[in-house]
Amino acid sequence: MANVADHGLIGGAVGAGTYLVLCRYFQRQADLGEFLVCAAAGCMGAVMPDLLEPAVHPHHRQIAHSVTVGGLLTKCGIDVCTPENCTWDEFHKILLACAIAGYVSHLAIDGCTPRGLPLLGK
Repeated sequence: MANVADHGLIGGAVGAGTYLVLCRYFQRQADLGEFLVCAAAGCMGAVMPDLLEPAVHPHHRQIAHSVTVGGLLTKCGIDVCTPENCTWDEFHKILLACAIAGYVSHLAIDGCTPRGLPLLGK
């Protein structure tokens, strides 16, 4: 079972990777400062499920650790982070996508454990 440090490290890597992929997608030059901010956003997203539902006992996984929340966040990211969305600038779209990718990385890691993830909660 991954701990907070493991989730944060993996989420940071996922956020950094998401930043690089979306820079290519938006045909945008990568920037070191933005790269680091997006890695931090992925890290923060990855630790968020355990901040919302602390792992104080083996059955702590409820709605914040659910397949449903992961799917809704992914759908939100797909809807908001498109070039057609003129309300948000590119960097904010990328930043949101990095945070969501970090959150979903936490769910993916927890989903690979014997307890898995609930569909919605208890």
